[in-house]
Amino acid sequence: MMPSMETNPALVEPLPLRNTTDDAPRSPSFARRMLIAGLGLGLLAEVLFDGNALGVSAPLFTLACIGALRLVGGIEGWQAGKRAKWLLASAVFFSTFIAIRASETMAAINAAATLWCGLAALATWRSEQSVESWSLLGLIGRPVAAGARAVPAGVKVVTSTVKLGGAKAFLKEWSGPAIRSVLIAGPVFLVFLGLLVSADRAFAARFLRLLDAMFGLSFATPFVTAMWVACVGLLSAGALAVALSRRRGPEGQAAASAPVIQLGATEGFSLVMSLTALIGAFDAVTIRCTLLSEACQLPDDMTYASYVHRGFAELMVAAGLVLLLLVTLNRRVALKSPGAERAMQVMSSALTLVTLPLVASGVERLQMYESAYGFTVARVLAQSITVLVGVLLVWRGVTLWVAPARFVFGSVLCVFAALSALNVLDVEGFVTKQNLTVADQTGQPVDADYLATLSADSQLAANQFFVEHPDSGGIELHRLVKCTDSAPQAFTLACARIWNSALHR
Repeated sequence: MMPSMETNPALVEPLPLRNTTDDAPRSPSFARRMLIAGLGLGLLAEVLFDGNALGVSAPLFTLACIGALRLVGGIEGWQAGKRAKWLLASAVFFSTFIAIRASETMAAINAAATLWCGLAALATWRSEQSVESWSLLGLIGRPVAAGARAVPAGVKVVTSTVKLGGAKAFLKEWSGPAIRSVLIAGPVFLVFLGLLVSADRAFAARFLRLLDAMFGLSFATPFVTAMWVACVGLLSAGALAVALSRRRGPEGQAAASAPVIQLGATEGFSLVMSLTALIGAFDAVTIRCTLLSEACQLPDDMTYASYVHRGFAELMVAAGLVLLLLVTLNRRVALKSPGAERAMQVMSSALTLVTLPLVASGVERLQMYESAYGFTVARVLAQSITVLVGVLLVWRGVTLWVAPARFVFGSVLCVFAALSALNVLDVEGFVTKQNLTVADQTGQPVDADYLATLSADSQLAANQFFVEHPDSGGIELHRLVKCTDSAPQAFTLACARIWNSALHR
């Protein structure tokens, strides 16, 4: 006699690696609402993003996704995600700047931040854990895993809503005869078609015109549109299913049981002490060249410009690796006594302190390079990342002694603050103003070719500069047409200001 489901726990309990969520819809009506909402988002994505630059379409789609989550999940589902609502607010915040600035670089960065916030909200919506409890690797792994789960979850939504039994039976009955018919009739038809086309030029011309007319109707365009809507709808419905799924077990249970590579206390101490000594020696040698360039003695075959340009990337990689090392050593070194833990805290703090001058040296080198060769978007972003690494190093030094579990969440907030500062700064406008100011004060030529490649943000800054400095007529800029995409979906506030100024000239 076969055992029943109630008496056999092996048939009830899920596998250990799959016991965290249940993405299957709770009822056919619930799955139907998910599918309708997903297809609605797919149609909206087709209208907003098809062939247009990012603009007001980004915040509109973000708000539509949040609205679909609220409508499908209801009050209970909305209240269940209270830990993740700040992520939704952050997604709206960053997507709104896509509709304000016209910079393609900042639009890409803001789009990535918006996507991360959305996927992180999916991963934590009904979870007992929040972003505050994630590890450093979890900041990337968990949102990616949540996004990957949207595909099979969307398939479950479709199969729970659309009954495919009749279609399967039809295909099973007719697929064999259809394939045999094509294999038999197809070659014969092609042979006769070749003979007739070769026999009569008039028939061949008519046949070619018929083919051109058929393919000229662009049957592929509606097909591609339908596929786009279906794919986005499937992913959207799957994302709703992932966000609203009921968690059945503690997340991270399988990961917690995985073997962890541990270092002994001697190895950990040796690593930290050797790096501290090495970076401290580097600071002692290079700090004079960084802060007192006139007193710096360089090798005969090295100019000061090459010294400044060469060292920046290496210093930033070294600082980033030190930061990564300080984060991972806390969990990878086996410290068996309070005294050993305190000693590791002291040595890690010393490593942090000697790395900060290294970061300051990198910032100073880039500033000197900018003063000599001008500002670019890439240089401003590199300088921002350098300052962010320095802030994270300071934050790591603080969390070595106070609230060590808060480092990852504090790092997320630091990254959000840095990105917000860049959005408020208006990177392309800042670059344009700085270059024009330097050219006006020193008489040096401005790199007009580079400024011409920037967006409407740069043009607005240039217009404002010439209004504020009417005596700087010697500066010539290439006036290129900005904001060529006039579709409503690509609307940005910067382009609206450009169009408004053009109307009032």
